Amino acid sequence: MKTKLMTMCAVMAMLMIAAAAQATPIQISVTGTAESDAMGYTSGESYTFNWVINDGYTGSMFDWFDSGMNEWCAEETSDPILWSSVSGDGITGTYSRPASETWAPFDHISNYDNSSLSLGAENDDESAGSSLGLTANGYSVAGIIARINVVGVEFAFTGEYTNPADYFAAYIDTYTCSNTMYIMDKNHGSINFTPTSVTIAAVPEPATMALLGLGGLLLRRKRARR
Repeated sequence: MKTKLMTMCAVMAMLMIAAAAQATPIQISVTGTAESDAMGYTSGESYTFNWVINDGYTGSMFDWFDSGMNEWCAEETSDPILWSSVSGDGITGTYSRPASETWAPFDHISNYDNSSLSLGAENDDESAGSSLGLTANGYSVAGIIARINVVGVEFAFTGEYTNPADYFAAYIDTYTCSNTMYIMDKNHGSINFTPTSVTIAAVPEPATMALLGLGGLLLRRKRARR
């Protein structure tokens, strides 16, 4: 029994090490109040929208880093994918980056002072309308953008490229925020929201969840045999 217990502990330790070694995507969620009745949203009601950073993003020629600005920007279809997914209240479908022409996508994360944060998943190709693969209460989505001022945080500027998921992993928390957030549809309609809070959180990879789930299963089996 003692040998089995030691084996179990060793397996759990390896599972934990493997899970820790996995790079973890980061989700940035912004909650805001609708400013009007539009695109199926109700004025005064609170809604949340989510951008998940692709932890495999390796940078593009449009990125910019200096002593007062960080910007990760995927602006051509040949650039690495910046967002793994984009979702939110009233949003259906699966996010896919615009591919109607080379310059169609405009996906970015930027902070241009110590407390500002801009997030955008957009389609630059107006002639093609929306191709994000998303609808907001039935309206085809051409962009989901948040430009916020975050209270209680001071973003760092390294002056050189940093993986965006690794960068924002240092700021995991929920903060008060202000400024603006909006959704655009392919016919140039839009709905604005007044941001109230932003949450930066880790999102475990499916492989990591599977490892942790296996560890939990092993523990439950051990307890059941007692």
